[in-house]
Order: sequence, then C-alpha cells, then structure tokens
Amino acid sequence: MTLTWYLIRLKKMSLAEVCKRLGEYAFIYYSLIKYRNVNQWPYSRFATEDITLVLHPLPGVPLPVDWRKYQIYNAKFDLTKPVDWHCSDGNSVRWPTCHYAKINYRPGNPHGDVRFNWELSRLQFLPPMAITDEDLARSIVTDWLSKNPYLHGPAYLSAMEVALRWISIYWALCLFKQPLEPTVLRSLTGLAVASGKFIESRLSTHSSAGNHLIVEAVGLFWLGKALKTYKLGTRWIMLARKILWEQICRQIHPDGSNQEQCFWYIGFVLDALHHYLLLEDWKKVPTAVLDRAERMLEFVDDMTLPDGTFPDYGDRDDGYVFRPGNSYQESPFPGLLNIGAYFFKRPEWYRDTKSANERLAFWTIAPSHDVPAKNLTSSRKALAEQGQLKTYENGGMTLMQWGKGRLLFRHARLGLDCTYGHGHADALSVIFHWDNVPVLIDLGSGQYNGDQTVRNFFRSTIAHNTVEIGNKNQARILGPFMWDRSYETKLEETCAFRDLYVKARHNGYEKEFSIVHTRKILWSKPLRVEIHDSFSGSNSLPIRGAFHLGECRSVVQDGNIIKADFSGFVFSISFPPEFILKIYYGSKEPFMGWCSTVYGQWQPINSIIFSGELHKNFHYDITLEICEKRF
Repeated sequence: MTLTWYLIRLKKMSLAEVCKRLGEYAFIYYSLIKYRNVNQWPYSRFATEDITLVLHPLPGVPLPVDWRKYQIYNAKFDLTKPVDWHCSDGNSVRWPTCHYAKINYRPGNPHGDVRFNWELSRLQFLPPMAITDEDLARSIVTDWLSKNPYLHGPAYLSAMEVALRWISIYWALCLFKQPLEPTVLRSLTGLAVASGKFIESRLSTHSSAGNHLIVEAVGLFWLGKALKTYKLGTRWIMLARKILWEQICRQIHPDGSNQEQCFWYIGFVLDALHHYLLLEDWKKVPTAVLDRAERMLEFVDDMTLPDGTFPDYGDRDDGYVFRPGNSYQESPFPGLLNIGAYFFKRPEWYRDTKSANERLAFWTIAPSHDVPAKNLTSSRKALAEQGQLKTYENGGMTLMQWGKGRLLFRHARLGLDCTYGHGHADALSVIFHWDNVPVLIDLGSGQYNGDQTVRNFFRSTIAHNTVEIGNKNQARILGPFMWDRSYETKLEETCAFRDLYVKARHNGYEKEFSIVHTRKILWSKPLRVEIHDSFSGSNSLPIRGAFHLGECRSVVQDGNIIKADFSGFVFSISFPPEFILKIYYGSKEPFMGWCSTVYGQWQPINSIIFSGELHKNFHYDITLEICEKRF
C-alpha cells in the first residue's frame, strides 16, 4: 500500500482505534524478537500442566468426499499425500515461512492471492474426514502443527483465519473415536491457548468491525468452551458473548438484511452464528439476538430461489465457516436455511437439495435440540398470481414478484461504515429472474488481492444494472477494501395496487456534477417491466448504463431493441433511439462481458452497454419484455 493509502486509512480511524493499532504494532515487533526461533516455541510450550482440553459431543455423519481430489477453488489436492501448506494460487513462488509480519500479501505481491492459501489452511475438510478416515485426519493435524509454527507463515496473517482453523480442528477432535496421544493432545492444547491469545489481541474492532469480528468472536467462544476449566477459557467465553450480542444487533438490520450490503457475507455470518448457537446455552442468549437471527433466515429465505440461486450483490469470496462438501458450484444458502429450520423449528425454510441435506445431516444430532429432520417439509416457491411487493427499508431494497418473474431493486447505501469495504457501487441496480432463470444478473466479485483492474471492475457502477455518469463510479474507490464515502439513497414511493411500482434516488453524483439520479420501476403487466430514469441538473456529460445478461443461447440487436434467447423464453430490452448500443462478450479491451460465479474465476457473458449524452433534466424509458415460447 502507498503512503497516501495509509494516510486515508488513518483519517477513518478514531483516536481509540489509533491507540489500539499502535499497541498491535508494538506486540508485532515484540513477537518478531521473542518468537524468532521457532524451535524454542513448539505449541506444547503454551500448554501448562493445569490446562485440560475439554471435548464436547459434537454431531457428525459420514459424507461422500474423495480426499484424493479435494477442491480448493480451481485446484485439486490429494490430501492422502503430503500437503504443501505454503503453496500459492498456481504461482511458482511459495508463501514464505517467516514471521507473518514480514510477509507481503497486499495486491502486487509476488506470491499471488493469499485467499487461496487461507482456504487450504482453514482445514474445513477435517470434521467429515474425522469420521470417514480418522487416521488421515490425525496425520494432517500433526503435519499442519509441525509445518506452521506459531506466528510464522501466511496462516497467521489474519485473526479470522486462526478462528476458522480452530473450529475445524476442534470439531474433528470431538469426533475422533480413539484418544489422542499425550504429545499431540498437549500440542493441540497449546495451539488452543496460543490461538485464543492471538485472536484476543488482534480482534477486528472499531472501523474494521464487520463479518471478521463476528467470526473471530465465534472462534474465541469455541476456544473458551474447549478450555472452559481454565480461567482464560472463561474470559474468552464472556468476551465472545459480549461481542456477538453487540455485533449481531449492530450489523444485522431489523429486516434481516446486513449493513455490509453483501448477500454472500450474510450467509457467512449466519454460518458463524449457527456455530455459536451449537455450543451455547440458549437460555443465556438475549431475545433480541435470537430474533435477529430469525430475521436473517427469513430474509435469506425470501431472497433465495428453490435451487439455491441467490442475488449476488456485494463482495463474495466463497468462504464458509464449515464446508461439509467439496463443491464451489452449489449454493450454501439452502443448507443454512435447513439448519435454521432445525434450530428454530421453522420447517417452511427447509430446502431439498443435495448439499443442503448433507449439511443438515451433519448437524441434526446436535445436543439440546430435538427437532427431528423427518418433521421438516420441503418448501416450494409458489407462483405469484397477483403482483407482490416487499420492501426491506433497513437494507435498502425492494423485492417484486409477479407470475414467473422476480425483480430485486437495490436502493441501498454503499455498505458498512466507515470503509464500506465489501460494498459495490450498485445504487438503483436491478436483478431479474424469470421462471427461476437468471436474466439480469449481478456479476460477482472476481477476486480481492490479484489484479486490481479486475477487482475494481467487478465492484464498479458499470458492472451493475444501473447508470454511470461522467465516466465515474457512484462513489470513489480508495483501495481494495475501502471507499471514500457512501452516497445517500432515498426510497420515495412504492405501490402494489394493480400495478407494482417503486421509485428511489441516489446522490452519488451530486457533489461532483450536481446531478441526482432517480429510477422508477413500473411492472404494469406480468410480461412487461418499465424502467424510467431521470436526472436533475443541467450538466452536459457522458452517460452509460448496463444490462448484464445471464447465460443465454443467443443475443441479437434489431435497431434499438436487443433480444436474448433463454431457451424457454425470449427476453427483450427496448431502448430510446438516441442511445448507442454495444454488446460485449468476454472482451479484454475494455474488460467487459464477464461474470464471476466462483472466487478467482470469471467466464464470459453478454453485457449490453447503452451510452449517450446527459442534458438538462434528462429522462428516458426502457422496456423489458418476456415472450414465452410454445412447444
């Protein structure tokens, strides 16, 4: 990062946070000296004689996973052979084994995207492996301990990674049938003590308090439960509860949406919350926290299609707290809904998909909850014979449904204050499905730490189904996970009487160009949706808008109309004649016509870009129509 970036980041911190960061840096420099000789600091050294590792009766059933072909993003690992814990994402340069403070993992580093390495060292294959191949799971645990000494290597770059790794290891330990050898047990007890101290000293608080903090707190809670007979364990349990009870109510809106404005990360937080509730005494949990968890599940249920398809707005890195299977293509949300149905006795959330049933099977023998899976009935999304409209005012979006159609209108702010790290500049964008088929899509995230041109594209305004003015994003990007400030949005009108109607605006271009963009969505007929855009102000500026299409058979242009063949229906967009239309498919110059459905990968899709010139009180209408085929 440049000096400018550090100065900007500093401006977003409070005095309390600056003091906390200085303390962290002091510990880092101290640890560079204290732990420089790894041979003197085996994990067993952190385990004193009075510390006992307590194992809980955690659930688990065998799952069909081939350990010789275990997938980590786009790479396959043979876990039956020695694992290179410092491998990179296809780059020949391995991650160094030195103290983590000396490792350059920022964009432009020589090793690649650290997220790939972290995914491997989360060890999320261990719980199911502990059931199907206990000897292999034991050997991997001891191998990881020997090759990843305390504070050395990329595995210690993030407190959240330390938390996630402990959850995987501890769940596996609780499933082992044979007792651990005393030396291994002592090393793992030391790992628990060292991990807890590390997480506690590196909590993502203040301006960094997002999903990382919640996951860190859950990891700290699991560490506390494992060491509950030790005074540190009791302290970590109390600290974790305090953080979780505060952050769930802070980060999750009363309508169930999340402040980070990323659908994937609401699933990540929900996964973490499930893990907390798995080991917690529910009588101790405030009613407000349990209520917020239910609201999250209701929101996820509303937004997720029967097959698990979800609106992919905001960032996504395909991360889980627990990954029971090995597919990056299957959506995690049906499985999360199944666990929610099991915990909260809400059978209407249950989804009958392969991965969802695997996750449910792994959890359903959890102690202290007796909601038999056989009593859960599969939910079905009925067709909306009459138009339906539901607004999530806290989260800033409106869901409209009619017949086979489903449209999500995003009138949300950029994300969680004050860095807005995982947000995308997608104000007034639309996502549209017909008959459960993605028609107008969000493009995903691409990657985080690689080529920043790619990173910036996927979160830019033109990468969403909305409008860009003056060749600028609706907000200014300051770094890979930082924006200058958020635009403000306002929902002005909604109506669900006869027609479906919603109107909203945002001021992302007001400061620089004195322009406010207002968009109205009118769904007047089941097969027809109208988009009305208007712009206050009189500046003469270039204007571009986008419609990004889901997978379709063909796209053709006929004058000012573009038609896309989706096999069972044809989707057409009618533009005003003054616009210039271009269709991009996997273009590299410019980088356009791509979507990312798996982190670190992208594939070509059809992107329609319409462009023109903004003039005084500019407005126009665009019509979306469906023509179903008769077979």
